Amino acid sequence: MAKDTSKEGQKFDRNRFLVWAVVVSFVIVTILFSIKGIGIYEWHLADFWARQNYGRNVAEKVAVVGIDDNLFQFGKYEWPLEKDVYGELIMYLEEMGAKVIAFDIEFSNNFQKCGDSDSLFLGMVESSPGVVIGYGFLVDSSSEKTVEYSNGKSVPIPEIPSRNAGLLDQIDARHSAGRGDINLGKFHAKGAEVPYPELAERMHRCGFFNRSIQMVGGIDRFMPLVIEQDSLLFSSLALSSVESYLSDSLHFTLGDRSVDLGDYSWRIDKKADMAVNFTDSIPVYSMSDVMVSFQDYLMGNEPELGKKEFDGKIIFIGYMGHSSGDLGVNPVSTKKDAGMNQNDKTPMVMLHAYSANTMLESRDIFVIDRWQVVLLSFLVVLFVFLLFLKIPQNILNLLIPLTFVGIYAVGFFAYQSYIFLPIVEICATSFFFTVAAIFINYYDSTHETRYISSVFRTYISPELIDEMVKNHTVPKLGGEQIEGTAFFTDIEKFSTFSEIFTPEELINVLNIYFSEMTVILQKNKGTLDKFIGDAIVAIFGAPCFYEENAEQACMAAWNMQEALGSLREKWSLDPDLCDKVGNMRMRIGINSGPFIVGNLGCVDRKNYTMIGDTVNLAARLESGAKQYGVYTLVGESTYESARKSFLFRAVDRIVVVGRREPVSIFELIAPLSEASPLMNMLVEKYGSAMKEYVAGQFQSALTLFRDAVELEVHPNGKNPSKVMVERCEELITQSPEYWDGVYTMRSK
Repeated sequence: MAKDTSKEGQKFDRNRFLVWAVVVSFVIVTILFSIKGIGIYEWHLADFWARQNYGRNVAEKVAVVGIDDNLFQFGKYEWPLEKDVYGELIMYLEEMGAKVIAFDIEFSNNFQKCGDSDSLFLGMVESSPGVVIGYGFLVDSSSEKTVEYSNGKSVPIPEIPSRNAGLLDQIDARHSAGRGDINLGKFHAKGAEVPYPELAERMHRCGFFNRSIQMVGGIDRFMPLVIEQDSLLFSSLALSSVESYLSDSLHFTLGDRSVDLGDYSWRIDKKADMAVNFTDSIPVYSMSDVMVSFQDYLMGNEPELGKKEFDGKIIFIGYMGHSSGDLGVNPVSTKKDAGMNQNDKTPMVMLHAYSANTMLESRDIFVIDRWQVVLLSFLVVLFVFLLFLKIPQNILNLLIPLTFVGIYAVGFFAYQSYIFLPIVEICATSFFFTVAAIFINYYDSTHETRYISSVFRTYISPELIDEMVKNHTVPKLGGEQIEGTAFFTDIEKFSTFSEIFTPEELINVLNIYFSEMTVILQKNKGTLDKFIGDAIVAIFGAPCFYEENAEQACMAAWNMQEALGSLREKWSLDPDLCDKVGNMRMRIGINSGPFIVGNLGCVDRKNYTMIGDTVNLAARLESGAKQYGVYTLVGESTYESARKSFLFRAVDRIVVVGRREPVSIFELIAPLSEASPLMNMLVEKYGSAMKEYVAGQFQSALTLFRDAVELEVHPNGKNPSKVMVERCEELITQSPEYWDGVYTMRSK
């Protein structure tokens, strides 16, 4: 099997390229997702999940009353509304059992009609601890501030946009939750658009309605819970409403990345924002309908909107009219039933309602830190790398899609548990690596296929070549020890045949013979080692190892003997060949065990072959078969491995030339499925005779061997029974002094 492999033998280092694919994919994707415009795509998936889950639950503790355009249609009300209209609204909602009434409306001191017709409104605010008034902070984008926690960690407070640039003032310290250690920095609250003085004096609670800085794409997903002015910490409108809902005396405290309130704790990010859960639908009622119900109630009629809708809830009041402009975009804005949405935009009051509902239901979404995402991305791509490294391609084709499905499932179910796991970056890293790995595997497989095919295509079957490629079994210069089967064949009396043929005839006959035998060899997973004259040397179990190598070798021997019989019949019809090769037969020796195989030779010229004691014994068995008149002789290891599939005859226990240790030898009779009753009788009779022979009872053994002769396939020719008859007769006349049942052969 000599082959010039100076170029073909250069092995493609697949593993090294896979490692580089991991590194490059990880670095590129990590850098890309560090860019805000790309990293925002993580949230599109969370938005999709929010829309899919939206409406499965209806908020039971929060509702919204929207100031809509219908309120002004019939001239009874004008914009801006007189404050006593809000007073009437507070009166009715409290009568219907509302626990907290929060105004997402600006009552600043620069606003028109602030003091007109407000006596009822001021009275209701003063007498109602559950009323929360909204206001807006103004920030200075030239500075930055952070809140220092008691554990030494700091949280930056971002710039929070307000609605109108009103007159600046301070919020009364009595509305703060306490003091914090503040470091001025990029953003700083320089003032607030406070409620007008008469209202500010009477209100029990207030909260800022500023929202977080929007992400790229302008979608509101977060809500600030806390802001600072002059080292004082103030609650958002949603947080202040929840404080009032839970207890008149409760005030929040800042924990480590959390806002704590009694038994509640809400997670915030490094910017002190809470990720809002938008999955619950919030009941929304038109203020015009509420005021109609109020009039019905005053007249003693059953109101359409009453206790059922408002009892025990936080009611947010805010603008929802088309002309208000107080609109924003959140993940569920495309849902037409999500709060009087207009052109895929949602009134901003809904953001406060979603925030309060998130806090009351403890469904705030935990967003894992960036470094954790990067670590997970690396671990997952490392897992995919190990799959490509260790798993066969056919299984890999199933596992890779399942891996991506699994990542999606983990992200989805994490979101159901209120944890946002940014899986887009994780999937992107693994996807780019997978694409690269597929190309690397393709090049590797074609490279190995070309190399292995160039070396082995004339020696082993295409199926074995494919298996070698799949298992990356590439022959190396040198050798390795395997548990395989050595296989030798030889044409009986070949010298006699070669003398009666012309050279052309001899080559033609041998080519036909070798072609038939090589096809059978390859069909049975054998590897052709070499042709030596008329002999065939083959290996079973290498270069691609398989457990059943002994059985395959026996089946190859059986098929070869049958094929030679067919050739004899074919040649017998040829007048030029019938007299020359009509009786051609071959002997086969098979032995299993440990031996060395390898691509032996020099760098430029190699020969894949086998060496070892097991191989030598197989050669001795082939030559020793003629001494017993059999055509397929196997060693004990082969017999033990194949006895469940083939019928064997224990021929003898001998010491072959060149060895000291005795070995048991067996004749391959036939596959068990094809064994005839006569064959089984022969094996049984011969086995009984051998027991007497080994025990030294030569006379009784002689009788049994003579009976076995009549059962032989060729009773008149040379056969094992006749050989043993002659040996018993010799041993009877020359009784040995010591007998252990072992016969020493005198020739190869």
